[in-house]
Amino acid sequence: MNGTPIAAPGARPTDRMLAALMDWYLGTKRTSDHYGTHWDRFRPDFERLIATDALWQSYRANGLTIGFDDNNFHALGVRERGRVRPDVLPYAPDFKGNLVPLLTFDAESLVRDAEVVVRHLARTGRMESILDLHDRTIAGDPPLVRLPSLGRTVDLNTLQLLWFADDIMSHVAKPPSVILEIGGGYGGLAAAIHRIWPMARIVIVDLPEVLAVQVVHLQRLFPDSRLRLLGNDTSLLTTADTDFTLVPAHATDRLANAIDLAINIRSFMEMPQDIANGYVRLIQHLTEAGGTLYLANRLEKRPVWAGSRQGSTAPSKQHTGEEMFRMPDLPLDK
Repeated sequence: MNGTPIAAPGARPTDRMLAALMDWYLGTKRTSDHYGTHWDRFRPDFERLIATDALWQSYRANGLTIGFDDNNFHALGVRERGRVRPDVLPYAPDFKGNLVPLLTFDAESLVRDAEVVVRHLARTGRMESILDLHDRTIAGDPPLVRLPSLGRTVDLNTLQLLWFADDIMSHVAKPPSVILEIGGGYGGLAAAIHRIWPMARIVIVDLPEVLAVQVVHLQRLFPDSRLRLLGNDTSLLTTADTDFTLVPAHATDRLANAIDLAINIRSFMEMPQDIANGYVRLIQHLTEAGGTLYLANRLEKRPVWAGSRQGSTAPSKQHTGEEMFRMPDLPLDK
């Protein structure tokens, strides 16, 4: 899968596809500096998760997406004093064979947060079309809760991402041709944007573990889409023949397409400052004149722990002042 489509048009996730995805993962170089303290927490045998078919039946409800699906912050036992517990290793469901237990979610807090998002969405005057988009952008068996204000069930994180998608639309004068998203989570925003602008070509840059989830999510929603997962070959990559192009974080120097919309939502703030700065320079290099950069991050954020991809779930070091992310330090005026 070195820059070639991971599945032919019409193909759905299968055991064969998951095996190919595992091979891609094992062959993809991983550089520690792109993980940073916030994301240095993936289990060392992540390829085992990729190859386990039973895990993908409810990947948004079994803990696989803790850290990049906000619904999981409402799961019982995941948070302590407002933070994700350092002994809860994300992306590592406790399963044996084909038995994959699901998380238990706090329905009351899901409803409370979803009602807040609904109030914001109601101000757009497009609630009916947004809810239609919501129903066509769900996969992975997320926890659904019934909202009194709407009289129907919703997925909190999908609603949140649709709010961002709607806000992005308000800042773009015309439908973009090529969109770059840095840090795409499980693929929820990319899926929503593909529904809104089906002709746009979407490039997502992320860590290999997260890209693996995006492959399954996007293929579930769009089985006929042209999806390309970048491997370890050295050729430059264009997106002319794809709907989705997924690029490992260490391989962004392979991108050759000009873009007219770049997006980062709540992940620059989780990176070392120099990595976030490098992405901004990449965006400046690739973006066409008149292009748009959409950022939604805290002004400042300090990492809480550094886990270990060698298997430890405990903090391995304390944060230092140099690790703090500051939005004003991004080279946006360079």
